[in-house]
Amino acid sequence: MSCWPGSCANSSLYKEMGLHVNHNFILIKVRQYLIGDSAYPLNINLIPPFKAPQANHNINKEFNYCLAQSQVFNEHTIGILKGRWASLRGMRLQLDEIAHKRYHNQWITAWCVLHNMLMQVKDSWKDLALQEQNTRPDVLIPEELDSVQESHNLIRD
Repeated sequence: MSCWPGSCANSSLYKEMGLHVNHNFILIKVRQYLIGDSAYPLNINLIPPFKAPQANHNINKEFNYCLAQSQVFNEHTIGILKGRWASLRGMRLQLDEIAHKRYHNQWITAWCVLHNMLMQVKDSWKDLALQEQNTRPDVLIPEELDSVQESHNLIRD
């Protein structure tokens, strides 16, 4: 994927991935799916929201609302991790080799595992972080995450 610029839309990248090109490729065998915004195509692995005119039906509005809630939850989860682990805030990814991709996947997975372990032992990271001044307004601090308090406990692999 290194031939794509960083400003390229995720939906454009997705169209070039095996998940989209090879419709016989099943992502996960236990009925789990990727969710996307309206720029993504509907296929066996990915579910986007309904578009007009179908989006105007009440049941589809409810589905779109639930889908949007899942997307917000995902964004908040990323915000929690970036708020806790500074190295994730400005990660510059060089994904031109398989080894780089594996390294970055392991790096992010390690932070998720460590986060979950610290949550299990009731680490007081929130209290410590509140004592510091947030000098980067683009990064969420824990007090801004109170609306997604449950997300702390739900970051899973």
